Amino acid sequence: MEDGSPVGFMEPAPKTVGEIGLQDMRECLSAHLRSNGEYIIFLEDDYKAKVIMFRFQPKTL
Repeated sequence: MEDGSPVGFMEPAPKTVGEIGLQDMRECLSAHLRSNGEYIIFLEDDYKAKVIMFRFQPKTL
């Protein structure tokens, strides 16, 4: 993960988030590492004017 390699795929539940549409190519995602090892990931959705938040806790190998 420290090298930027993929770790998986995330997709929100349609019932929870609704439609997802347009994202800015570069600025649509931001990720922040918390002190407990969890990542908070924000996805900007221009289509419906919302920001979707994901929580990701990587498994230790």
